Amino acid sequence: MALFKSTPISEITPQTTRDVQITTRVMRMWVRKSDTEPKDLYGVELILVDEQGNNIQASVGQRLTKWFLPKLNEGDVYKIRKFSISPNSWNEMATYHPCRIWFEYSTKIVPIPNANIPLYVYNFVTFDEIFQGSMPNGLYIDVVAKLEHVYPTRVSSKNVKWRQIIIENARQQQICCSIFGEHLDTISEIEAQYKDLKKPTMVLLHVKRSEWEGEVTLTTIRGATKFLVNPDMEEVRVFNHK
Repeated sequence: MALFKSTPISEITPQTTRDVQITTRVMRMWVRKSDTEPKDLYGVELILVDEQGNNIQASVGQRLTKWFLPKLNEGDVYKIRKFSISPNSWNEMATYHPCRIWFEYSTKIVPIPNANIPLYVYNFVTFDEIFQGSMPNGLYIDVVAKLEHVYPTRVSSKNVKWRQIIIENARQQQICCSIFGEHLDTISEIEAQYKDLKKPTMVLLHVKRSEWEGEVTLTTIRGATKFLVNPDMEEVRVFNHK
């Protein structure tokens, strides 16, 4: 594989051949599981970022999950080739890239020492952009906001537990975010920790814009969403000084 020159992610198109190689960091990685049977794995989703800071989503199908899952670690860098490419036209998209990578039986992945590749590339959007719906439908977005309120857990007619939180920006605009699945425990821990303290600043990673009962809301995504509380980030410092 050392003989192959790596192609920038920005140059990947639906016409890119299977022999192309990319050198990328696994910026994010999560397993897709069944809502009813958590032990059933449906596949693995990756967000890959290269030296130029461009990213692309990669998917591992259910049949290949057990083969590739032990070989990949979030944060590590790999040379990857022999993969297929499709348009990124699903109802849920983790990146703006117009293409998506698909791992195959023949896909080759080789770990390499840490390269000069960003650890993370964020996709921050403003409340105005969320309200206006200026991003593609189904795009995973990142948001910085104050945690204003946490509502009690509810149970839907389909016996699904969920709850809502209210987040607020520096202009005191508010948006409701619906919490599902494994994220319920995380919100409960945050609520307990900050119950009698100053409201924390949160970074919501990989949430999705939706509309519920005529209101614009955010929704968590199973496996993908992460909540960071008062993280040491430039975006948070700027937000807190507004």
